[in-house]
Amino acid sequence: DGWLHAKLAFRGTLLFVVTALDHLLMLHLTYANALSIVSFERLPPAHPLRRLTAALTYRTGTVNYLAKVMLLAEKSYLPRATALTARGFYDAFAYGNATMGWSTVPQRKAARRVDTLLLPLDEDGDDFYNILHGFVTRFLAMELGAKPAADGGGADGGACALDEHVRE
Repeated sequence: DGWLHAKLAFRGTLLFVVTALDHLLMLHLTYANALSIVSFERLPPAHPLRRLTAALTYRTGTVNYLAKVMLLAEKSYLPRATALTARGFYDAFAYGNATMGWSTVPQRKAARRVDTLLLPLDEDGDDFYNILHGFVTRFLAMELGAKPAADGGGADGGACALDEHVRE
């Protein structure tokens, strides 16, 4: 039946996009990896933002390496759980890299322009973003003795530099 096949293909594609592209590629392999590396390379050890990011990105390198071995390698979990060829898998990740960008959860939801489909970040994303944003804002205000900039760029040169380098 054509309709049954279409529904199955849609569900499989959606599962792959949410799991492999949004979660694994965007959150782990890109955002957490960049934040972990850049904060270590660009901020002095005693900087409050480096201490905070160290806690938030703890063992990121290990988690990402294990994801590569257990989830992404040929004949590992994700390639076997999807109907994608090796080339299709590569193309999907290339598309994810090309379209990802650096944006907040609310910005990503608005850019998607789909309101008929409820995804995991739709259910909890705004609440999580607001909690994390408030925590980081209060942490930096307490540690730096000043309120961080309203534009999210940071309260000092270290935070602004970190933001610039993460986006590279």
